[in-house]
Amino acid sequence: MKHNSVFMYGQVVNSPRIFRNNDGEFVKGICSVNIIRGTRDYGDNSYGRLKYDVPIVMSGNPEIVKEMATWKEYDMVEIKGAITTKEVNKSTICKVCGHKDVLEGNVVFVNPIYASLRETGITKEEGLELLKKRCEISNMVTVIGTLCREPETYTSKKVTITQYNLAVMRKFRIREHPDEERTDFPWVKSYGKNAIDDAKALRLNSKVFVDGHLQARTIERKTTCSKCGHVYSWEDNALEIVPYAVEYLQDFNTLKEIEENESEEAEKLADQILS
Repeated sequence: MKHNSVFMYGQVVNSPRIFRNNDGEFVKGICSVNIIRGTRDYGDNSYGRLKYDVPIVMSGNPEIVKEMATWKEYDMVEIKGAITTKEVNKSTICKVCGHKDVLEGNVVFVNPIYASLRETGITKEEGLELLKKRCEISNMVTVIGTLCREPETYTSKKVTITQYNLAVMRKFRIREHPDEERTDFPWVKSYGKNAIDDAKALRLNSKVFVDGHLQARTIERKTTCSKCGHVYSWEDNALEIVPYAVEYLQDFNTLKEIEENESEEAEKLADQILS
């Protein structure tokens, strides 16, 4: 099963960066778009609060890049596409000796198959009001994928969190990518009851349908300088899927298996206490 769909209604944060070749033809467009999450409860104790995210939108389709070239700061736009992952080299600068380290990493972005201008000539504040009115269509993502590693569960600020990496196949080929590149590997991060259910049911090779939203955030990474050996921190960008709901499709732990696992854990705990 192939499914990878993102729909966004958002405000352009800054004028897109547009790249052309020597003949003046459009080859790439990159911009950031401010979107807002729906007010549904997804388990992180923020129900009812407005939360904004700023994902990267990037395209190498000349027709879409031509459309992006008309966008200006604070314009309101509609985008339909796919969440896309790409392996890249990332450069960081050592804070002690100034040496540039090049690391293997990946970038996650939204690659449009459709992009269109909705409103222009408005202020930032007017755009934010439009986002609030249209929050239920501003940030939507649905994917079908297979877990390519075991899920990890932990607790942060008294909230249970489960994260897992999915292999997601596209129904379409992105024109500027090789034919074999039809699979992306986004991370899913579930909260609260969703996270508890995911932790019990999911395992390596489980297939799931995820209905949720995009979450863009900055994370701290650490690198050892290849020249002076100093360990330093640097900021990286992450784009994840947060589920409103997850449907378990194939190769997951059934309710009976979950009950048996919980019974075994209870017996082990009792043995530890008694011993």
